[in-house]
Amino acid sequence: MGMVLADPVMLEKLAASMDRTAKEIPALRRKASELDVLSEVGHLSPLLSYLNETARELRKKAGILRTPSESPFGALAQYGLPAGLARKPGAGKEFEAGLKKVLAKYETAVPEARARAVKDYVEGLTPEQQAALVVADPATVGNLDGVPPPLRFAANRISIQRQYEKEKRHLEGLAADGPASHRSLVRLKALAQFLAPRTQRTRNPKDGSPVYSDVPRQFLVFQPDAGSVADPEQSPFADGKIAEVVGNLETAKDVAFRIPGITNRLDNFQGFTQGAFDLMADPKGFERTDGAVVSWLGYDTPELGDSIDPAKAEAGGRDLGVFRRGIDVNLRPDVTTGIFAHSYGTLVTSKALQYGMDDVNKVVFMGSPARPQYSQHGRFRHAEYAILRHACPRGCGFLYPRPRRRPGGFRGCHTVGDQGGGRSFRVLQVGKGGSGQFEEGLRR
Repeated sequence: MGMVLADPVMLEKLAASMDRTAKEIPALRRKASELDVLSEVGHLSPLLSYLNETARELRKKAGILRTPSESPFGALAQYGLPAGLARKPGAGKEFEAGLKKVLAKYETAVPEARARAVKDYVEGLTPEQQAALVVADPATVGNLDGVPPPLRFAANRISIQRQYEKEKRHLEGLAADGPASHRSLVRLKALAQFLAPRTQRTRNPKDGSPVYSDVPRQFLVFQPDAGSVADPEQSPFADGKIAEVVGNLETAKDVAFRIPGITNRLDNFQGFTQGAFDLMADPKGFERTDGAVVSWLGYDTPELGDSIDPAKAEAGGRDLGVFRRGIDVNLRPDVTTGIFAHSYGTLVTSKALQYGMDDVNKVVFMGSPARPQYSQHGRFRHAEYAILRHACPRGCGFLYPRPRRRPGGFRGCHTVGDQGGGRSFRVLQVGKGGSGQFEEGLRR
């Protein structure tokens, strides 16, 4: 039997029915009080709570299943791209073929050279031709370094919409009491959230008042079939890879890359990427306009069982280095970059640094920094290092005690103690999961 929760109309009708029943309960309680039998209807209070909570949950699920179906041309419009040429069948094939020739020519080139060649080719097209290329091959365009960010955002929005429709059909075929129904619904909800606009709070430059705008989310990577399958019984879909940008990547004076730890997947990416919004907020909660943050889930994170194995960190470190070098062609020449890595992500970052990722200015390791036994031969002199402890429950940020060994085994790095002295990062704002804002400063 198909899952009943897949029909949003039925869900909303059921929620409305529960609302009507819930509205009758206060009158029933008053009547029982008048008759002095209130003790006999004690079950009405928990019933009222149940009806209200269930009605809210049903409407939430109905909203997920009612996510507006968006055509590829609608995705183009979200990022200001013209759709005229793209509407013509096969219009993008010529440009897709041209891009494939570039990739074939630079197949063995270093990431920077390949990304530069891609950028030159794509920027040589007219805006109409670029949009047609996006529609012709969104999976390639959306994940290809060198492609201008707005084109990648539009391409990945098309891919997210298609994946949403695919997984919605999968959910409709599941039994309501099956082990996969909950996980599949959670993942579908995540995809719906990726398609939904976010509210941006900026400062009015004239009077400093808040300005609220609904803006589309910006995904720089979307690979739903990448990585391992964490639990095949709960979901047949891979953990996936994804990266989201907050801010204007091409004009930002400083760009932060956030690297997560274990058990991160598409379905729980929302919790991780929230830290980017916290990092972009100034002390008064306005979104900064001079920076950008990239939440990069571009490697196959381990589960608890294989988290002691450095293999995924080694592969992830290579991927991180390639990504950092490739994205450089879309950044300002004078940009300042930083990496904020958490838990297993610190090991991924330490491997990337060992493999030659020397184009970062600052690196911050948070929570269980990179284990020296896996990275003690690394040498790195250009970045500045700090270690921050996981945020405490009260939301305060503490610095790690000075470690006995250098983080990741690297020479020339600055460690931070809690007794003062040395170089540190002042925590301006700390969110859940150790995310927050860091300002460089000297502690005496």
